[in-house]
Amino acid sequence: MQVGSKWVAFFSQTGSEIVSLIKKGYRPDLIITDNKESYDERKTFFKYFNIEFWYRPLPKSINYKVQYYDEILNSKDIVTLHGWLNIVPADTCERYTIYNGHPGHIVNYPELKGKDPQERVFKNLKKYDTVGSVIHRVTDEVDGGEVVVVAEQSTNTNIKINSLDGMFGVCSALSLHTWEQFFRNSNIILETDLNYDGTFKNDRENNIPIYC
Repeated sequence: MQVGSKWVAFFSQTGSEIVSLIKKGYRPDLIITDNKESYDERKTFFKYFNIEFWYRPLPKSINYKVQYYDEILNSKDIVTLHGWLNIVPADTCERYTIYNGHPGHIVNYPELKGKDPQERVFKNLKKYDTVGSVIHRVTDEVDGGEVVVVAEQSTNTNIKINSLDGMFGVCSALSLHTWEQFFRNSNIILETDLNYDGTFKNDRENNIPIYC
């Protein structure tokens, strides 16, 4: 069991998923973005919750990329990626415990690994019995690590996905649910989860998950 680990979250896009998690009581110790526009937009929100938030553009050289992560992370940190649009170097994957949220059901449909699975599913929706989102360990193979959480929604229900925006909305809700399940059911206990007496600050078992 990893007790007292620091949670470091990375994002490259809007950061909306991390914002949603924070509003539900799941608060990273440190948030990193390489997106200056998102940094400027989100810094006031994260400051309100006393969460460290850094803007750190990623260097182009692979050697400097390894150094980039080493300067931010410690060996016991739990690292989560939320729309982090960068390939993590193999050395970094081996050195740290890193999990990535992927908005495609790669357990049932391995061809959905890689970029923009939502768009690929929407273009051929009749092919897929379910849409889903997963969390997996990050390895040197893109979206190739062990899947630890899956959230899915059957396409044979009353749910209607009539637009690409609708597809993104369903996948975003499923992704948020996977992260809630990840922290609720894993053996990872973060410093921010604990009171001084060792009890949880938030009664996570009573949180109501989001379903689509």
